[in-house]
Amino acid sequence: KFAELHRFAHSLKSQSTVMQFNNIAELAGTLEQLFDQLQKGEQRLTPDMQAEINESINTINNTLTELDPNSPEPTQP
Repeated sequence: KFAELHRFAHSLKSQSTVMQFNNIAELAGTLEQLFDQLQKGEQRLTPDMQAEINESINTINNTLTELDPNSPEPTQP
């Protein structure tokens, strides 16, 4: 599961960098590193960490929504 999340975060980071969405790229990069550490067993998922992941995902969703005001409201994870 963490491997899939890691790949998704990596792809989002790369695509955001190309499009110069630097704040999204930075958040995605942080998530990428975290998912890599979780996958390797270097970190354990805690409730606080889960809350930070959810906050990061919400920030990314909100930023993307601001880029396209006609998009529907993002659903909560």
